Amino acid sequence: MDIIKDKIKLKEMVQDINKEIILEQNYIIPDVKKDVVKNIIANGNIFIENLELQSNRIKINGKAIIFNMYLNSDEENSMLDIVLPFSEIIDSDKINDSEIFDCIQNIYITKIEVKILNERKINILVKANVNIKLYKENEVEIIKEIKENNGEIQKLERKVELNSIVGKGENKATLKESLKITDVEKLESIVKLKYDIQNIESKISYNKVLAKADLNLEILYKTEENKINKYNVNLPLMAFIDIENVSDKNIAKLKINLNNLEYEIISANSINLVMEFNIKCDVYEIKELNLIQDFYGIKNTYKYDKKTINIENKTNEKLLTKNISDKVLIDNINQLFSTDIYLNIIKKEKYNGLIKYTANAEVTYLFNTFDNKYIDVLNVDFEFDFETLEDYEKIDLKIANSNFIILPDSTVDSKIEIDIYNSQNEYIKLDIIDNISEDNKMDFNYHSVVIYFVQKGDTLWKIAKKFRSTVDKIVKINNIEDENKISIGQKLYIPKAV
Repeated sequence: MDIIKDKIKLKEMVQDINKEIILEQNYIIPDVKKDVVKNIIANGNIFIENLELQSNRIKINGKAIIFNMYLNSDEENSMLDIVLPFSEIIDSDKINDSEIFDCIQNIYITKIEVKILNERKINILVKANVNIKLYKENEVEIIKEIKENNGEIQKLERKVELNSIVGKGENKATLKESLKITDVEKLESIVKLKYDIQNIESKISYNKVLAKADLNLEILYKTEENKINKYNVNLPLMAFIDIENVSDKNIAKLKINLNNLEYEIISANSINLVMEFNIKCDVYEIKELNLIQDFYGIKNTYKYDKKTINIENKTNEKLLTKNISDKVLIDNINQLFSTDIYLNIIKKEKYNGLIKYTANAEVTYLFNTFDNKYIDVLNVDFEFDFETLEDYEKIDLKIANSNFIILPDSTVDSKIEIDIYNSQNEYIKLDIIDNISEDNKMDFNYHSVVIYFVQKGDTLWKIAKKFRSTVDKIVKINNIEDENKISIGQKLYIPKAV
């Protein structure tokens, strides 16, 4: 018997960890700032600076940078920049230094609460979710062909396309920019700094990967005249990542995370901005295989081992789109500076054979009016329902588009388009045959034809293997139209193959 094998390296997820991080601090208003009368709005960014795998645990260190606007005792808007460092230990019994191949992290803020304790002190509470995925490299030897010299082999095959790991690497992309924010007015403070990474691309050359992306930056800033303005800029991100044995025939997958953010107002119209990103890169080659799931010999008998491997296959299937359209009254509104939208699933229940979800879009309107010189905020919840046929493990809500227009009657025409995705982790199960040897102990009684009645769990393949016939011969002699459709109790004639 000739056995042809192939080796593939698979990235297998061994643990998916989610943890809520809570940061809380009592903050004393600096002496140069006026007393707090009313809190207006708080927003910010959170990032992991360092992640370390230790024995049975993961240690992460990072920061949350919060911009907090409040109304002061002179009925003016003032800003506070609050830095909340954190250090967290996450337990994991899956960590083994010799096995863990990669660690992917993601962190985002879910809620910010600010309470006024007195005119010189506030309490700030930040809730964030951190997700960490641990992977190991699994090198699998796959039998892709079996040939028998003196007989016929029947094979049950499955065509698969697998990503075999070629290598991995990472590097830093540091953005250092001096940004001229305004030409006319005097810049006093930052109200909001929002970034979005788009158009992620990679280009592979010999032993090197070029990673490129666009950084869209939106900065809301307050002027000395107590006005809020917006500054937008698009900046390039780029880094080279050294990975041995890669070529332009391979495929690169990139993951980009912020791990440092610093800014400084350097003049009446400019700021210095430093943003550091960690870029991870996995490089694969695509292998197309006719994977042998099962086999048997017509003349000879064999024994073998069988194992099942699970290949991660993250789905991102768009299920439907929901549209929210409503008018929000804001008396005497003058300017709408920004809107933040937070999407949440509130409830899930079974309803008439379907899965019914109740969700809401929480919109924060930052605005001023003709009557008041200070900035104010309004929070509005838009509740909506949607249904799915299946009970999915994870549903993601994403904003596809939004538009907010001030109308003459002091209402804000609010339109939000929300895409709903099935974003769960699935696994493709592959049966792998190994350790084939001839089994001389097996005996088989050859008959010309056997009459057999289909039992529960039978397939034509199982029946053919049991009587050492072939699926084609059984289909032909029994005039079966669809080999995948047989019924319990059905009478079949099973011819011998030789």
